[in-house]
Amino acid sequence: MSAAVQIATRVSPQIKDQATRVFSRYGLDMASALRMFVTMAANERKLPLTIDDSLDEVPNDDLAAAIEEGNAIIDGRIKRKGYRSVDELFEALGV
Repeated sequence: MSAAVQIATRVSPQIKDQATRVFSRYGLDMASALRMFVTMAANERKLPLTIDDSLDEVPNDDLAAAIEEGNAIIDGRIKRKGYRSVDELFEALGV
């Protein structure tokens, strides 16, 4: 295999942030996602994507933050008290 080359491009900070959130939902970082895209384009000799205008599926900033917080709790990066039942949760909330 020949030596890898570096490809650089410029995008707005907003596009980078939105793309980073999308890629992270699939467990990818920016470099891995772009490498995958370029590799697939080369192998398939076409753009490896489907154009879809259903933007309703992209979470807004609040939902994206909640998803990230949930993932951080699952991964153990954030510690939260757990409850064994809904009743136990309601009792802790005073409901």
